[in-house]
Amino acid sequence: GRLWRDPARDRRRVVGRARGLGRLGPDRGLRALDRLPSAFRLETAGRLVGTSSVALRTSFRVEARDALGNTGTRQLTLQIVERLVITTGELPWAAFGAAYDQPLAATGGVPPYVWSGTGLPAGFAVLPVGRLIGTSTSTSSGTVRLLVRDSAGLVATATRAFSVIFPF
Repeated sequence: GRLWRDPARDRRRVVGRARGLGRLGPDRGLRALDRLPSAFRLETAGRLVGTSSVALRTSFRVEARDALGNTGTRQLTLQIVERLVITTGELPWAAFGAAYDQPLAATGGVPPYVWSGTGLPAGFAVLPVGRLIGTSTSTSSGTVRLLVRDSAGLVATATRAFSVIFPF
């Protein structure tokens, strides 16, 4: 199993549930067989609870026990990632009638990223790989909204001014 946490919301409690250990009878208990990060604890009901303001990745084994004494073990991974942030700054203007290709950038989260955008002028698109491309057939000025999603489902958005001008 895998448990995710984004420390963008600094020092918030992490609560995850250890799942996928199989069917156990009633009155089961759960315990960590390996050392957990110092700010975390595993409750017998299967909840992993803790607080972290730094990124980390650690694996640990847990053991589940039912009322009949049957046990099962599973390796779990806890990954806390840096906040997903769009780092692309101001977008360069596009020249009317000319091809435009601008890379987009983000940090944090869990790559790979998938990009999208809204509010783009006609003839422009954001490619899922993180490029703003297009050729304009008219001048315009406005705001575009960029969105990036990482492989863990974290999302970041940013609004940027974007203009298509007639070159001098």
